[in-house]
Amino acid sequence: MKALSKSKLAAAMGAGFLAASLSSTVSAQGFDMGNGWKGNVGLQLQTFVVSGDESISNAEATRVMSGFDPSKLTIGVTAPETDGVTVSGTYQLVSSIHGSQDSGKGDGSPGKFGVRVAELAIAGDFGTVKAGRGWGIFSSSSLIHDSGSLPGVGGVCKGGDFGTVDGNGFGGCGRIGYGYQWTDFAPAVQYASNNFGGVSFRVGLFDPISSGAAGDSAESPRFEGEVNFNSKAFDVWASFANQSTEGDEEISAVDVGGEFRIAGLALTAAYTKGTGIEGGFMSPNDPDLDTSFWYAEADYKIGKLLIGASYGENEDEFSGTVVEEGALTMFFVHYNLTPNTTLVLEISNEENEILGTKTFDQDIIALGAQVVF
Repeated sequence: MKALSKSKLAAAMGAGFLAASLSSTVSAQGFDMGNGWKGNVGLQLQTFVVSGDESISNAEATRVMSGFDPSKLTIGVTAPETDGVTVSGTYQLVSSIHGSQDSGKGDGSPGKFGVRVAELAIAGDFGTVKAGRGWGIFSSSSLIHDSGSLPGVGGVCKGGDFGTVDGNGFGGCGRIGYGYQWTDFAPAVQYASNNFGGVSFRVGLFDPISSGAAGDSAESPRFEGEVNFNSKAFDVWASFANQSTEGDEEISAVDVGGEFRIAGLALTAAYTKGTGIEGGFMSPNDPDLDTSFWYAEADYKIGKLLIGASYGENEDEFSGTVVEEGALTMFFVHYNLTPNTTLVLEISNEENEILGTKTFDQDIIALGAQVVF
């Protein structure tokens, strides 16, 4: 499943359609619009019953919620090729399944349909240029290769209270902060090279993120890039992000990882280090605050069944002193009930410490399903 899903995902990204999909299974229905125009429509639906038990506060909660990769509708249009150039566009709406609450956000938060992607792509022998709102580059490969969280739940955002997080209508957070940073969706202009014997690269200028602190306005764009090597047995990648503000805060981080596949077995590992990515979410920070996180994963495919386990840690260090650290352990079983339907069973433990004192220790059991069309 894993090698097949990755090849499908790469093909979809190269075509400019479903470029922002995080699903481990990519599916879309194509149709002819006439006069050489092509269209695609993809739909994903998912729901989980999640039960959590937090031992420090003795709190318990059971929720019906979205997973890490929430329900979404993606529409793609491709124009006829002209002089070796193909122009396409992608538009994607996403939402959690909680519709009774209203956070006021337009990013898939409760009660809202958020526009994740509104992006055009121009492709040819020169590669692919994308412009608009799209999926980021930095740490994206480390996220894509997380088979446990896709299409599952994962952690609850680095030590957050499970009852409170889902009480606000959000889904799971995968391994954000325990293996990779949240790649996120942002306005950008990007370039992706063609594949040269398995080697490819991407670079992009992204609308900057401001810390919100006085004197720290972000006037210059954020620069992200990635180099990949892909083969039948190996995927290897390295990426970076860099942005400075007018004050002392910045984003400066690197991410490396790889995956090895043989028969039904896949072994994956990734590591991220830098400043401005505290908690796994990108935001300019004091350069004296350094964050690192990593994860390792093993899964095995037997027929329609995928069984696996993963472990990852995070650490925040200020001027050489560890101020916060945590760990996320996951065991998962995915079953392909049909080619479009995946049943998920997930058991996880999330811990967090501040200055050596454990502040959070939560066990979660999740059972759910994801359907893609």
